[in-house]
Amino acid sequence: MKKNDLYFLPSKTFIVGEYAALKKGPSLILCTQPYFCLHVTENTNLQAASLIGIPPNSPAGKLIKAYPDFYRRFQLKFDDPHQNIGGFGASSAQFLSLLQLKLQLKKINQEKITEVLRIYRQVGWDGCGFPPSGADVIAQWVGNICYFNPKNNSISAYLWKFTDIEFCLIHTGNKINTYEHLKSLNDFSIDEFVPLVELAKKSIQDSDSKNFIDAINEYADVLNKHHFVCTETQLLLDKIRKITGVMACKGCGTLGSDVILVILDRSQKNHFVQWASQQKLNVITIGKKLGTGLIKKTR
Repeated sequence: MKKNDLYFLPSKTFIVGEYAALKKGPSLILCTQPYFCLHVTENTNLQAASLIGIPPNSPAGKLIKAYPDFYRRFQLKFDDPHQNIGGFGASSAQFLSLLQLKLQLKKINQEKITEVLRIYRQVGWDGCGFPPSGADVIAQWVGNICYFNPKNNSISAYLWKFTDIEFCLIHTGNKINTYEHLKSLNDFSIDEFVPLVELAKKSIQDSDSKNFIDAINEYADVLNKHHFVCTETQLLLDKIRKITGVMACKGCGTLGSDVILVILDRSQKNHFVQWASQQKLNVITIGKKLGTGLIKKTR
């Protein structure tokens, strides 16, 4: 029987730190279920890698092209539980799982973080505009709530210890190409972003839900101030903020286009779920259960 390895990686959503991460600022990323999965089996036809679910021009596809002699040894199938709707880190999960297959990364340390980010930018950036931060790659590697600061490659992983609030992730159905956006993005200051990321981090450490809520709302305001929120998302955020039980909300990722993070008063969660259903919003997950980092299983 052929060896079959499975690599599981969580979905990811920026709590705060998108755009700050592009200029080597810190970020705080939420890792959740469901998990992406890369299926790896031995390839009897060594002419080329057998690929399913991995676009050839993605960072993962370019990684395979960079090391054809290695990857042709495998049949590779990538499962996206979100059915390719975008926004939860499918591209970074593809890249990280394939790199893990090649390098067999185990203990996370600064040297390995530097190597992973170097390779990611090598295959994921053509030299035009801002390079991708790679913060999402690191988060999916670490899991849970990941704090990452690229200035010193410091990482921390936190659990959701708030007892009075829960998170909700809504997919908007909109999509903006991240790589094209980074090519056209003008320079900007992250002076207002960084203190809010640090405030959010400290609030998690202290289980201080009030400061956590304030940090998210203020970060959302700064994103809007910099015109880093697309019109469709901003209109939906304005509606969501009026609903009883909503403590904070913001668009996440590129122009906040794909995913909206909502922080709910736990006692009002059912009220919000009912409203979201009436509005036909695509609620992906709700609660407080996090996703672990990269896991390898063999069967």
